[in-house]
Amino acid sequence: MGYPVFYGHRSVFFVGGNGTQAGRTAYAGGCTQDWWDGQCPGGTDAEKTAAMGKLMVNGGPFADEAVCAFTGVNRRITKTGCFAGVEAGMVAYVVETPVAGVNIATMRYAITEVDPAGDWIVIGDATGTDATVTAKVGGAFDTLQNALDETDASCRSVTIYTNLNETPGASIDVDTGGSVMCNTFKRVVGFGTVPGDMGIGGGLYQSALSILQAGAVDAGRCVTLDAGGGARPVVMIDGAENFVLENLHLRNNTVTDAIYFAGAPRNIVLRNCRFSGVQAVIDTAAEHVLLEGCYSDDSVAGHHFVFRGQDNVMLGCAARMAAGTNLANFFGRSSAVIGCILVGGQFGVRGINAGAGVLVLGSTFYNTGSGGIVSDTADAMTVINNVFCLAPGAVGIYVRTGGSVVHNDYNAFIASDGSALTPAASGCVGGEAPAVGPHSLRVDPQFADATHCDFRVRNAAILRGGRPGPDGRATAMGAIGQEAVGALRARMMNAGRAGILR
Repeated sequence: MGYPVFYGHRSVFFVGGNGTQAGRTAYAGGCTQDWWDGQCPGGTDAEKTAAMGKLMVNGGPFADEAVCAFTGVNRRITKTGCFAGVEAGMVAYVVETPVAGVNIATMRYAITEVDPAGDWIVIGDATGTDATVTAKVGGAFDTLQNALDETDASCRSVTIYTNLNETPGASIDVDTGGSVMCNTFKRVVGFGTVPGDMGIGGGLYQSALSILQAGAVDAGRCVTLDAGGGARPVVMIDGAENFVLENLHLRNNTVTDAIYFAGAPRNIVLRNCRFSGVQAVIDTAAEHVLLEGCYSDDSVAGHHFVFRGQDNVMLGCAARMAAGTNLANFFGRSSAVIGCILVGGQFGVRGINAGAGVLVLGSTFYNTGSGGIVSDTADAMTVINNVFCLAPGAVGIYVRTGGSVVHNDYNAFIASDGSALTPAASGCVGGEAPAVGPHSLRVDPQFADATHCDFRVRNAAILRGGRPGPDGRATAMGAIGQEAVGALRARMMNAGRAGILR
């Protein structure tokens, strides 16, 4: 009895919405991705505001009409004068009354034609016989849970934009995502006023490093999902694959993880998310988990990220760690930590058990208490282009109970008080300490202001001491090595080439 919008179109839905949000509903419509893109060709905030204004009124449906006549032969829904302003490409939630599903299936249908006079709309891929229906066009959902439950990304991708801070009474349950085989994703993206304003390039964007430097999450630059202090995950990913969370702050639970993974799903992306006041961020056997630009702080009670699945990547993340905690533990699988910043804690990255192969590339470890990298019988640790400025007495790369470091070079080692640091050591009887590598340095990176987490480096040896790229040119060590700190006068005098003041 027809096909929903999700079978033939990428689609966009909202939680919260515009204005006072007084009209949001559990059964909102939305729009196709093509309609949204057509409304916002320049990607400007003004275009997005106007598009949202066409889709909803104070979060409620743009059109919410009962006692409409559905005609099966031409898929037309008619009610005189009630659909003015509705456009093809919007999505209508249609339910038959008084008994649902007798002559037309309850679904979200793409609108394919509209009457210029506003008397009727045509819904695509609908089959059935004549019936009386209620049609809701556009609008925003009242909760993220309803938006997740009422959308389907198995055939085409779905984006759910939310600007609603929530403290739900139970874990948000994600039981469907996209399709690994079809490359479709279900994405939940936080925003403030218009979609995109909390992402990179948006007016409300707050990077992981800027949060670290500020010392606190700015609640106005993310959407908060709060467990309310309950002993439950904030989000439970229950079998969903190809699922994305962006621009969200998950916080305030006890005992368990911020995100609990049931089973071992694949292709989970956490982008520009924040985590605080939780026992741990994740402890999962999921595969292909990407954490990009995420931040976690020292209110996380345990080790922040525990990976038990294959091919997980931390990219451009930052963390402030409590004593005795680790940033990432990798159990028996291959994964990577790239361009990340860690302040405090016990160990930065720990490889555990046979099969663990971890690449640590271009990262900065500051004042970490015991070691930057530790191997506990990991098969293969590869450590390149990092800055280890650790607590006095710590070890840069430590083979504690066994394992192998297959490559360790182009790294810098120094204690945070400026004293010498042991770059590598072995705790195994008869074991060898990892080779430091001929291009590694034992020098002070001369951070701009480490006390306030400004890890730009002044030392030219660090800026130009990294592993050469394919073109033979040297790269920088550490996560923030690409920007020299120098006087403006010096940079001006060296026009045409980089000027670095030491």
